[in-house]
Amino acid sequence: MLLSAVSDMAVPFRPLRPLLGLAAALAPAGPLSAAEFTAEAVDSGVWQDPKNWAITPAGSLLGYPHNTGGEIYDVSIPSGGSFDLNADVTVRSLTSAAGFTIQNAANRNFAIEGDAVLGGGTLNTQSSIRFITRGVTTLDGIVSLNNGASVLNQGTIFVDDAALGSLEADLSLRDLGYTLRNEGGITFDRPGSNVLQNYVTQNVGAFEVLQGTVDHTTSYVQTAGETRVADGAQLRSNALVFSGGTVLAAGNGLNGSNVRFNGGTLEIGPAVDAAGALTISGNINGPHTGGVFQFDLGGTAQGVSHDLLTLPNGMNFGEITLLVGLVDGFSPAPSDVFRIITGNNLNGTFLNESGGLLDVPGVGAFTVTHAGTFVELGDFVPIPEPGVLPLAGLGALAWFAARRRSQA
Repeated sequence: MLLSAVSDMAVPFRPLRPLLGLAAALAPAGPLSAAEFTAEAVDSGVWQDPKNWAITPAGSLLGYPHNTGGEIYDVSIPSGGSFDLNADVTVRSLTSAAGFTIQNAANRNFAIEGDAVLGGGTLNTQSSIRFITRGVTTLDGIVSLNNGASVLNQGTIFVDDAALGSLEADLSLRDLGYTLRNEGGITFDRPGSNVLQNYVTQNVGAFEVLQGTVDHTTSYVQTAGETRVADGAQLRSNALVFSGGTVLAAGNGLNGSNVRFNGGTLEIGPAVDAAGALTISGNINGPHTGGVFQFDLGGTAQGVSHDLLTLPNGMNFGEITLLVGLVDGFSPAPSDVFRIITGNNLNGTFLNESGGLLDVPGVGAFTVTHAGTFVELGDFVPIPEPGVLPLAGLGALAWFAARRRSQA
């Protein structure tokens, strides 16, 4: 995978430091401590050989900067080189000035509890190591993940104009099923293209695109958490699969060769309870096995005061639930018409539609019109307010009768 156009990364909606970078999800980022464990003359050495380290703290495991109890260490690797990794390693912070190569590390874990600064050069992996990042990582070099190596982010990744490095990976995957799993926060706030070459991304945290385009050449899968794409930015992937959590997107925010909604909620617009417009480009024909589309109505101006979803390449809504909310104190009139979806080859009726009617619990009901190139809501009939009719039961019957007559 290649993340070209590198920079900083941060916990959902809180800036942090860059790429393969990873941030401690649980604690605010702070400056790196002075190194307590410094590699020297490592060009021909391996990590389990203590002579390559200026300091070998008591309790270190097999000469690695890791001990079995008590403190872990701040580590500096100033001169690069190659290292075997024959045990799991946990460090408090990591600073690399010239890059380094980790080899012979099959199925090992390298955990960075705090911040990491990966400077010039390349951090290169030659086996299926897993990096676990819990702090803030600044990337000014290249991180090349090969032979099934992967990253588990439990902290913050923030990519902005400051970062200079990139992420690369080959096509191999471990049995983990991902190259990058985000359990914390990742924010892209950098203009232009950010390419995650060969990345298989799993999101269960917060993944945010504020500027530019984030290109996945393989797949982006969300099973929980939140994906947020601002107006003017775009998340693009060969496969965009949303099976849980929430997607908030505006503008031309989503583009995929295979876009599927198998669960979770799509919120059109920049935020919850805020109207906006979204275009989903690419192939969104499914099959879809679930999912909720949430539309906000705050007025009659399409894409401004009420949500508008544009699907140029069509969609079948048969497995999608349509939810409508009234915002900003808005009360629709019976004559108001809301064209909420436009596009081509728009087929099927929503799961919660019944006889062309969409009930909005506690509010009223709309007529739903499907025309192949648009979906409209209209003929709104509100639920009578309590006390308006002497007999609430008769009032309810009259309301439902009026709804049905309007469809006759």
